[in-house]
Amino acid sequence: MFIYAIQSRRIRGDKYKSAFDNLEQMSEYYMQIILSFSCKQFNLAGYSQGGVIAYEIAKRLQLMSYDVKNIIMIDTPYPPVLSFINHEYQSLLTLTNLLHMHQKGNLSDINSFEYTNGDDYLQAISEFGIKHGLPYTLDELKSFIIKYTDITNSNIHSMKNYKVDLLPYPDQVICHYL
Repeated sequence: MFIYAIQSRRIRGDKYKSAFDNLEQMSEYYMQIILSFSCKQFNLAGYSQGGVIAYEIAKRLQLMSYDVKNIIMIDTPYPPVLSFINHEYQSLLTLTNLLHMHQKGNLSDINSFEYTNGDDYLQAISEFGIKHGLPYTLDELKSFIIKYTDITNSNIHSMKNYKVDLLPYPDQVICHYL
């Protein structure tokens, strides 16, 4: 068995590529990359929005008579819920993910974050991240938070009208949610 990983084109730095208009376009783009590997059987996985993309790709692959054995969704949100997340909360989620990736804290640490309305929110959460040991300068951390919050906004926009439909052959695939 081979394992291939595909990084979001926006995260890997293709800043000149525009965001996708919808999740269907995004799924088609990544499915074409997956099909270039010439596999006949698939186990798909995705983190966060990638889990929804993996699910959508599984639907498309099944319709094309490919064998999808597993879909693994890691911290995947249900698309309609995302429309209720405001910009400041998205920035805080980005910081939480960075802390987690660098093993510098956990969700309970975020409970100690204090913000006074009117303060520079980006400055405040960046200082909080530095204080908790993130290995960046203040300006680097601000840039990361802006970049990933922008990507989150694009993802929310792309999923705004997405409707989760049943898989064509649900009995042929095992879905795992972690």
